[in-house]
Amino acid sequence: MLKVFKNKILLTYFSLVFLSFALLNYILVKHFEKETLSRNIEKAELYLKTLEADIEAKKAAPQALKKLADDYFSRFGVRLTFIAASGQVVADSQVPCEKITDMDNHLGRAEIAAAAENGTGFSLRYSTTLGKEMIYYAEKKQIGEKNMFLRAALPMQQVNAQLLSSRKKISAYFLFFLFISSIAAWLALKKSFYPLEKIVYASKRYASGDFSHRILPEGASGELKKLSQTLNYMADSIQSQMHELESKNRQLSVIFENMQEAVALIDEHKLLKQYNQKFAEIFAGNASNKDIETALKSGEALEAIDIAWKTGVKTESDFLYSQDGRNYRICAIPLAENSSDAAIVAVIYDTDEHKRLEDMKKDFIGNLSHEIKTPVTVIKTAIETVLSDPSMKKQDLDNFLNAIDKNAARIENIARDIISLNYLESNIRLNREKINLFSFIQAIQDCFKAYIHESAITFHNDAARDFFINADKDIIEKAFFNLFDNAVKFNIDKGFIRVSAVKEKNSCLIIFENSGPLIPKESLERIFERFYTADKSRSRLKGGTGLGLSIAKHAVELHGGNIKAESAGGINKFTVNLPS
Repeated sequence: MLKVFKNKILLTYFSLVFLSFALLNYILVKHFEKETLSRNIEKAELYLKTLEADIEAKKAAPQALKKLADDYFSRFGVRLTFIAASGQVVADSQVPCEKITDMDNHLGRAEIAAAAENGTGFSLRYSTTLGKEMIYYAEKKQIGEKNMFLRAALPMQQVNAQLLSSRKKISAYFLFFLFISSIAAWLALKKSFYPLEKIVYASKRYASGDFSHRILPEGASGELKKLSQTLNYMADSIQSQMHELESKNRQLSVIFENMQEAVALIDEHKLLKQYNQKFAEIFAGNASNKDIETALKSGEALEAIDIAWKTGVKTESDFLYSQDGRNYRICAIPLAENSSDAAIVAVIYDTDEHKRLEDMKKDFIGNLSHEIKTPVTVIKTAIETVLSDPSMKKQDLDNFLNAIDKNAARIENIARDIISLNYLESNIRLNREKINLFSFIQAIQDCFKAYIHESAITFHNDAARDFFINADKDIIEKAFFNLFDNAVKFNIDKGFIRVSAVKEKNSCLIIFENSGPLIPKESLERIFERFYTADKSRSRLKGGTGLGLSIAKHAVELHGGNIKAESAGGINKFTVNLPS
C-alpha cells in the first residue's frame, strides 16, 4: 500500500517536472526560432544597406545589377533580386538575364506588398523558382530617379540547421536536468518514506500478533518520530498486558484442569466448547461427541441447562448418571447473556462423594466422641470417688489412680494418632532416601521385644539383607510401626510374625504376616477406615485407638503406593506396594 502511494507521488512528480520542462523547452525553442529569424532578417537588411552605394554607382543598369547580385551570391550565398516599381524583375542572382522577362510580376509577393506599403517587408514561403523554402526581406528604395524594390533571400535550410542545433542543445540540457531532478526526487522521497516504511512494517508485525518488534527512531523527525514513539509505547503496553493475560490464563487453566468438580462450557447449540479433566473422566465415553445431550444422558440435567438459557438465572438440579449409577448435582450458570459469545458454564459434582465425606465426618466425630467418652467417664468417676471418700484404703486408691492413668494414656494415644493422621493428610513434602529394609525392620522389631517375649511370639525377618526401598524414613516408619504394632497386639500366644519383601518390575512388595485371629471378610474393605475395628472390645482391651491402620494407609499412599489386607488359611496378611 505504501509502495503504491510512493509510486503515485513519484509518477505525479515526474509528470509535473516533465510537463514543466517540456513547456520551458517549447518556449525556448520558439524564442530561438524568433531570434534566429530576426538575426537572418537583420543580416539580409545589412546586405541591402551595403548594396545602396554600389547600386548608386552602377546607375541601376540591368547588366550591372545582375553582376552585383551574382557577386553577392558567390560571396555571401545571398540571393538578391531587383524589382521595378511596376513589379517586374530587373535582375536576380539565380535567374539568367534572358529569362528575367519570363518571371511573374512580384507586386503580389507578400514581402513586396509589405515593402510597398511600409518601406520594408519579409516573408517565409516556398520559392517556385528555386524549389525550396526561403526567407525574403525587401526594402523600397529610390535609386537615382527610379523607385525600386531590393530583396534579399536566404535559404530556410540554414535557419533550420541553426534551429536544429539549438533544439538539440536545449533538449540535452532538458534531459540532463530531468535526470538529475528525478534522482534527487527519488532520493529525497526514499529518505522521507524510510521512517514511514518502518512504521508500516511494524504495524504489520503488530497486526500479526508480534508485539516484540520496536521501531528504531533514526531517520524519523517531527510527527513521524512522535508516531514511532507512540507505537513503541503501545507495543510495550500491549506486550505487557499479553504476558499478564497469558500468565493469568495459565493459572486459570491449571485451576480449571485440577478442579475436583466436573466443569464444561456449553454454547447455544448445546455443544461442548471446553471441559476439564474431571468432566472427561466421568463422561469420557460420551464427551468425545461434543454434544452435551449425548454426554450427560439425563433429562434433569438438560432441563436445568435449558432453564438457565431461557431465564438467564443460575439453575441447579440433581440427576442420576446411569453410566456409573452415581448421583450428581448440576449447577448451570449463564455466561455473557445476549452476546455473540453466550455460553453456559455447567458445574457438576458428585453428591454421593459429598454424602460419603459427610458420613465419614459424622462417623469420625461419633467414633471420636465414643472413644473418648469411656476413658473420660472412667477418669471422672474415679476422681469423684476418691474425692468423696478421704479415708479410702491405699489399695483401693491405687486401683483408682491406675485406672485414671490408663484411661488418660488412652486419650493421649488417640490425640497423638489424630495428630499423626492430620499431619499425613496435609500434603507434606517427602524427603526420600535409600533405606535398607532388613535393618529398618529389625530396628522396628527391637521396639516390640518385650511384647514379643511376653507372648512367646516368633519373629521372622525374611527380607534380603541387600533389599533397599526409596522412601521418607520418618513417614514410612509410621506405616511399618503401626503394622507391626497391629501384628503384635492382635496375635495369639506362641504365634508368629513374618516380614518378607519381593521386587517386581516397577514396585516393591513388603508383606507383613501374623497368626492372629482371622479378620472377618466383611471387615477387610473397611479395616483401614478411622476408628474401625473388627473386634472393638478386644481392641480397647489391647489399648488400640482404631487409627493405626488408617495412619499406615495414608503414609503408604503419600509415597504413591497402596496397601491391602487379606485373611485366609489362619494367616492375616498386609501387603504394602511401593514404587521402586
